[in-house]
Amino acid sequence: MEVRLYNNIHERDMYDRMADLYSILISLERLEYAFIRDYIPATEYQSLCYKLISQYRATWKLLEHEFSAPQDFVTKYKVNCQAALNRIQVGVPATVEHGAFGTNSSSAANKRSVAEATEKFITLMDAVKLNQVSVDTLHPRLGDLLESLNNVDGLNRNSTCRTKLLEWLKQLNSMRASDQLDEDQARQFMFEI
Repeated sequence: MEVRLYNNIHERDMYDRMADLYSILISLERLEYAFIRDYIPATEYQSLCYKLISQYRATWKLLEHEFSAPQDFVTKYKVNCQAALNRIQVGVPATVEHGAFGTNSSSAANKRSVAEATEKFITLMDAVKLNQVSVDTLHPRLGDLLESLNNVDGLNRNSTCRTKLLEWLKQLNSMRASDQLDEDQARQFMFEI
Protein backbone atom coordinates (compact mmCIF):
# COMPACT_ATOMS: atom_id res chain seq x y z
CA MET A 1 0.00 0.00 0.00
CA GLU A 2 1.39 3.37 -1.02
CA VAL A 3 1.50 6.07 1.63
CA ARG A 4 1.29 9.66 0.40
CA LEU A 5 2.74 12.42 2.52
CA TYR A 6 0.83 15.11 0.69
CA ASN A 7 -2.59 15.69 -0.82
CA ASN A 8 -1.83 18.71 -2.98
CA ILE A 9 1.03 20.64 -4.55
CA HIS A 10 1.27 23.04 -1.59
CA GLU A 11 1.85 20.19 0.85
CA ARG A 12 4.40 18.60 -1.48
CA ASP A 13 6.34 21.87 -1.69
CA MET A 14 6.30 22.15 2.10
CA TYR A 15 7.80 18.66 2.46
CA ASP A 16 10.44 19.47 -0.16
CA ARG A 17 11.40 22.62 1.76
CA MET A 18 11.56 20.70 5.03
CA ALA A 19 13.84 18.16 3.35
CA ASP A 20 16.04 21.02 2.14
CA LEU A 21 16.17 22.49 5.64
CA TYR A 22 17.05 19.12 7.12
CA SER A 23 19.89 18.60 4.64
CA ILE A 24 21.25 22.11 5.25
CA LEU A 25 21.24 21.61 9.03
CA ILE A 26 22.99 18.23 8.76
CA SER A 27 25.54 19.61 6.28
CA LEU A 28 26.29 22.58 8.52
CA GLU A 29 26.61 20.27 11.54
CA ARG A 30 29.12 18.08 9.70
CA LEU A 31 31.00 21.13 8.44
CA GLU A 32 31.33 22.47 11.99
CA TYR A 33 32.79 19.18 13.21
CA ALA A 34 35.11 18.94 10.20
CA PHE A 35 36.46 22.39 11.04
CA ILE A 36 36.78 21.64 14.75
CA ARG A 37 38.72 18.45 13.98
CA ASP A 38 40.88 20.30 11.42
CA TYR A 39 39.76 18.12 8.51
CA ILE A 40 39.10 21.19 6.36
CA PRO A 41 41.18 24.34 5.76
CA ALA A 42 39.85 27.53 7.35
CA THR A 43 39.35 29.32 4.02
CA GLU A 44 37.32 26.45 2.57
CA TYR A 45 35.33 26.14 5.80
CA GLN A 46 34.55 29.84 5.79
CA SER A 47 33.23 29.94 2.22
CA LEU A 48 31.13 26.78 2.70
CA CYS A 49 29.78 28.05 6.01
CA TYR A 50 28.67 31.36 4.49
CA LYS A 51 27.00 29.44 1.67
CA LEU A 52 25.11 27.11 4.05
CA ILE A 53 24.02 29.98 6.30
CA SER A 54 22.66 31.82 3.24
CA GLN A 55 20.86 28.69 2.06
CA TYR A 56 19.42 28.20 5.54
CA ARG A 57 18.08 31.78 5.63
CA ALA A 58 16.46 31.43 2.21
CA THR A 59 14.89 28.08 3.12
CA TRP A 60 13.76 29.20 6.56
CA LYS A 61 12.00 32.21 5.07
CA LEU A 62 9.78 29.75 3.17
CA LEU A 63 9.04 27.68 6.30
CA GLU A 64 8.53 30.42 8.89
CA HIS A 65 4.77 30.01 8.73
CA GLU A 66 5.05 26.28 9.56
CA PHE A 67 7.35 26.57 12.60
CA SER A 68 7.72 29.37 15.11
CA ALA A 69 11.47 28.77 15.58
CA PRO A 70 14.19 26.51 14.14
CA GLN A 71 14.30 24.70 17.48
CA ASP A 72 10.67 23.60 16.91
CA PHE A 73 11.65 21.92 13.63
CA VAL A 74 14.68 20.27 15.26
CA THR A 75 12.62 19.02 18.20
CA LYS A 76 9.70 17.76 16.10
CA TYR A 77 11.90 15.79 13.72
CA LYS A 78 14.56 14.84 16.31
CA VAL A 79 17.47 16.36 14.41
CA ASN A 80 20.71 16.37 16.38
CA CYS A 81 22.40 19.58 15.21
CA GLN A 82 23.38 21.80 18.14
CA ALA A 83 26.56 23.03 16.42
CA ALA A 84 24.58 24.01 13.32
CA LEU A 85 21.96 25.84 15.40
CA ASN A 86 24.72 27.71 17.22
CA ARG A 87 26.37 28.72 13.94
CA ILE A 88 23.02 29.88 12.57
CA GLN A 89 22.35 31.91 15.72
CA VAL A 90 25.73 33.65 15.42
CA GLY A 91 25.30 34.09 11.67
CA VAL A 92 28.99 33.97 10.72
CA PRO A 93 31.61 31.21 10.51
CA ALA A 94 33.71 30.32 13.56
CA THR A 95 36.74 31.84 11.82
CA VAL A 96 35.01 35.21 12.03
CA GLU A 97 33.50 34.70 15.48
CA HIS A 98 36.67 33.44 17.16
CA GLY A 99 39.29 34.53 14.68
CA ALA A 100 42.77 33.31 13.98
CA PHE A 101 44.76 35.69 16.11
CA GLY A 102 48.45 36.27 15.68
CA THR A 103 48.61 35.25 12.04
CA ASN A 104 50.44 38.36 10.85
CA SER A 105 54.15 37.82 11.24
CA SER A 106 55.44 41.09 9.85
CA SER A 107 54.97 44.57 11.18
CA ALA A 108 53.85 45.77 7.73
CA ALA A 109 51.14 43.10 7.53
CA ASN A 110 49.88 44.03 11.00
CA LYS A 111 49.79 47.71 10.07
CA ARG A 112 47.75 46.82 6.99
CA SER A 113 45.36 44.80 9.17
CA VAL A 114 44.93 47.72 11.57
CA ALA A 115 44.23 50.06 8.65
CA GLU A 116 41.63 47.65 7.21
CA ALA A 117 39.94 47.28 10.61
CA THR A 118 39.86 51.07 10.98
CA GLU A 119 38.32 51.37 7.52
CA LYS A 120 35.61 48.85 8.46
CA PHE A 121 34.84 50.75 11.67
CA ILE A 122 34.47 54.02 9.76
CA THR A 123 32.30 52.41 7.07
CA LEU A 124 29.99 50.92 9.71
CA MET A 125 29.76 54.20 11.62
CA ASP A 126 29.04 56.12 8.41
CA ALA A 127 26.20 53.73 7.57
CA VAL A 128 24.57 54.38 10.94
CA LYS A 129 25.09 58.15 10.62
CA LEU A 130 23.41 58.03 7.20
CA ASN A 131 20.48 56.20 8.81
CA GLN A 132 21.19 52.97 6.93
CA VAL A 133 20.11 50.89 9.90
CA SER A 134 18.43 47.90 8.26
CA VAL A 135 19.70 44.49 9.25
CA ASP A 136 20.69 43.55 5.69
CA THR A 137 22.91 46.65 5.56
CA LEU A 138 24.54 46.41 8.99
CA HIS A 139 25.01 42.63 9.35
CA PRO A 140 27.53 42.12 6.50
CA ARG A 141 29.47 45.24 7.48
CA LEU A 142 29.67 44.11 11.09
CA GLY A 143 30.81 40.64 9.97
CA ASP A 144 33.51 42.25 7.79
CA LEU A 145 34.65 44.34 10.75
CA LEU A 146 34.98 41.29 13.00
CA GLU A 147 36.83 39.44 10.27
CA SER A 148 39.33 42.28 9.86
CA LEU A 149 39.79 42.58 13.65
CA ASN A 150 40.75 38.92 13.72
CA ASN A 151 43.81 39.72 11.58
CA VAL A 152 45.16 42.33 14.01
CA ASP A 153 48.03 40.99 16.11
CA GLY A 154 47.87 41.64 19.82
CA LEU A 155 44.10 42.04 20.01
CA ASN A 156 42.74 39.91 22.83
CA ARG A 157 40.07 37.52 21.62
CA ASN A 158 38.02 38.27 24.76
CA SER A 159 38.35 42.04 24.48
CA THR A 160 35.34 44.19 25.31
CA CYS A 161 35.35 45.47 21.75
CA ARG A 162 34.99 42.01 20.19
CA THR A 163 32.46 40.92 22.81
CA LYS A 164 30.20 43.91 22.15
CA LEU A 165 30.47 43.47 18.38
CA LEU A 166 29.61 39.76 18.66
CA GLU A 167 26.58 40.59 20.82
CA TRP A 168 25.35 43.04 18.18
CA LEU A 169 26.01 40.50 15.43
CA LYS A 170 23.90 37.92 17.27
CA GLN A 171 21.15 40.47 17.84
CA LEU A 172 21.11 41.48 14.18
CA ASN A 173 21.14 37.84 13.15
CA SER A 174 18.02 37.17 15.23
CA MET A 175 16.14 39.88 13.32
CA ARG A 176 14.66 39.73 9.83
CA ALA A 177 16.69 41.23 6.97
CA SER A 178 14.09 43.93 6.39
CA ASP A 179 13.97 44.97 10.06
CA GLN A 180 15.60 48.22 11.09
CA LEU A 181 17.14 49.39 14.32
CA ASP A 182 14.92 51.93 16.00
CA GLU A 183 16.36 55.30 17.05
CA ASP A 184 17.37 54.10 20.54
CA GLN A 185 19.00 50.93 19.20
CA ALA A 186 20.87 52.85 16.51
CA ARG A 187 22.10 55.33 19.09
CA GLN A 188 23.27 52.54 21.42
CA PHE A 189 24.89 50.71 18.49
CA MET A 190 26.79 53.85 17.50
CA PHE A 191 27.85 54.47 21.11
CA GLU A 192 29.21 50.95 21.49
CA ILE A 193 31.05 51.10 18.19
